[in-house]
Amino acid sequence: MRVKRFYGRDSAAAMNAVKLAFGEEAVVLETTRRPEAKPEVQIEILAAIDYDPTLKIIRKKDEVSLAGENAASMLFSAGGRKASGVVGARSGREQDRCDFRDGFVGKAEYELLRRELSSVKRVMDRLVAGSGLDEDWDDPACAELMAVLLARKVTYELAHKLLSETWSASANLLSRKKNALWIVAELKAALAQRLMRKVKVLPVTEMARVLTLLGPTGVGKTTTLAKLAAFLRSRGERPALLSLDTYRLGAAEQIQEYGRRLEMPVAVVTNRSQLSEALRRFAGHDRILLDTMGRSSRDHEGLATLHRFLKGLAGDTLLVLPASLQEEDLLENLVRFRPFLIRALLFTKLDETSCYGSILNGLSYARLPLSFFTDGQRVPDDFEEASPERLANLLLDLVADD
Repeated sequence: MRVKRFYGRDSAAAMNAVKLAFGEEAVVLETTRRPEAKPEVQIEILAAIDYDPTLKIIRKKDEVSLAGENAASMLFSAGGRKASGVVGARSGREQDRCDFRDGFVGKAEYELLRRELSSVKRVMDRLVAGSGLDEDWDDPACAELMAVLLARKVTYELAHKLLSETWSASANLLSRKKNALWIVAELKAALAQRLMRKVKVLPVTEMARVLTLLGPTGVGKTTTLAKLAAFLRSRGERPALLSLDTYRLGAAEQIQEYGRRLEMPVAVVTNRSQLSEALRRFAGHDRILLDTMGRSSRDHEGLATLHRFLKGLAGDTLLVLPASLQEEDLLENLVRFRPFLIRALLFTKLDETSCYGSILNGLSYARLPLSFFTDGQRVPDDFEEASPERLANLLLDLVADD
C-alpha cells in the first residue's frame, strides 16, 4: 500500500490531486483543514492506493450508516472480556485465525481493514460534496467542536458519529435562546460526558498477576515497565521484573539497573525453560511484570517468533503504543498484534504530542479498554492510571471549575 498526502485550495482541488496521482482506486484515509496555511494548501488529504490486487478495497453500493457498527471496531472482537489467563489461545472460528506463515495476518483481518477504509472513503466523499455535517445539526457550535476533534486527529467518521449523537441528545439547546458561547460550552460538556461513558478502563485490581508488555520498537516498554512496578509497589504490592529482551543493545542492563534502583528482583530469560524457572522463583510475589523485545508491525517473522515464545503463558497482555501514532500505523499495529489476545491498551509519550485522537481512534477500532498513560521519561514519575475524564480533557481542553 502506498500512502501520500495531497493539498489543495479546497476539498475539490485536493481530491482532484488525489485522483490525478492515484486514480479512481484511491482511498481517502483522513482530511484535515489547515486555516493557518497558505490559501493554495488549505485542505490536506491523506490518501492510499493498494497495488496488490488481492488487497483491493471492496466497494459496496449500499449506504453505510455512521451510527452503525464500525467494521474496524471488530478487530478485537473479544475486547473488554474477562481475562482468560492464556495468551495466544485460538479463536473459536477457523476463518478468524491468523496464519503465521502468511504474513502473520489472516484473510479475515485484512477484510475488516478493507471494509473500514472503504467506509472512511464514503464518509470523506460526503465531506467533499458538502459541509460534511447533516443538515439537521449543521450549527456553528457543532462546527467548532468538529474542528477541535479533527485538530486532535480524531478520525472524521468517529468525530461525526460522536457529535451527531451528542447533538441529537442536546437538540433543546437552541430553544433556550442563549448566546453562542454558552451553547458551545454546553455542547462541549455534553460531548465530554458522552466520551466518558464510551471509554472503558481496565482497573489494576482486575488485571492478572502476570502482566506482559508488548508493542512496537521505540515506544518505551522497558521504562514503562519500571514505572508500572513502582506504581504497584506504592499500592503495597511486591512486583518482580522479567525480561525477554536480549536483542536490543543494553536492554538487559537497563532493566537490571531499574531493579537495583527500585529494589526489586530481576530475571533476564532467553528461552521457555528459563522463563518457567523464573516464574517459579517469583511465585511469592504479588505481580510479575514481563518486558518483551520491541517488534515492528512489519517484522512478520519476529512477531511470529515472539508469539510462539509467549503462547500458553498465563496472564494479561497490555499493548503499548505511542499517543502520537499516525492513523495508518495505528491500524497496522492493531491488526498485527491481534494474535496475542491483547487485554488492554497502554499509551505512552503523551508529552510528545498535542494530537491525542489516536488514543480514541485506537479504542474505537480495537474495542479494548485503556490501562495506563505515560507522559515523560522520569521513573517512577510520569505515569498514571488512565481514566475517561483524563482522555476527555486531553481531547477537549476541559477546564475544571474553581
